[in-house]
Amino acid sequence: MTKKIKFHAKNDLAYQTLKPYSPAKNYIPDWYKNSELWVGGNKPTYTTEGYPFKSVKQCMPFLDTLTSGYILELWQDIRILKDHNGATLVNWFDSTFSPVEKRHPQVAPLVPAPLGCTTEQFTWRIPFGLETPPGYSVLYSHPFNRFDLPFVTLTGIIDADETMVPGGNVPFFFSKDFEGIIPMGTPIAQIIPFKRDDWKSEIINDEVNYQSKIFNIGRVLNGAYRKKSWKKKKFD
Repeated sequence: MTKKIKFHAKNDLAYQTLKPYSPAKNYIPDWYKNSELWVGGNKPTYTTEGYPFKSVKQCMPFLDTLTSGYILELWQDIRILKDHNGATLVNWFDSTFSPVEKRHPQVAPLVPAPLGCTTEQFTWRIPFGLETPPGYSVLYSHPFNRFDLPFVTLTGIIDADETMVPGGNVPFFFSKDFEGIIPMGTPIAQIIPFKRDDWKSEIINDEVNYQSKIFNIGRVLNGAYRKKSWKKKKFD
């Protein structure tokens, strides 16, 4: 059964003019699209042992990270500058829905800044609330595998099924050396709805079963995971 996640605009202006969350499949980066299918080109290549020499573009787990869930995009251009003390300044033109807010340093003083980022903390201000079906939460995170972006958005889990959760503020850090414009439409956060279940872990010592499963996969020369294990995910 298809589940529905709802994004509630804070007011009519936000509903009419801003784009809230869109399927992540619409934000596949150019560097991935331009990658070749095989090491050395788009024609099949093989190692000296005869194994397929595939590029990351054929890795379904990697592609799933780029296409799963929904993306919150930046809804207007912002300009990043450094003052004479090296502090980060953020400017934008229209303040109807301010996209960024500086976070008080004492809110989370012990949270380490991501490598390559300033220690100053900021938040993305979100003009949309969130509602999930009963029993479902959402994972908020930096857009998966998007290390080309000049900021790092922190990760959080929100239970949005009992009451509609307001958009709130999503914390992030700017890259140390970045100055310039981050354009409207840049993905700033990715959310993945997931069902809350109780789990237990177990460690299995069963070499025969393990080797049998590996052998079954290995009989397919190319695309074994995609053909035998991978399941299509749908987010619209």
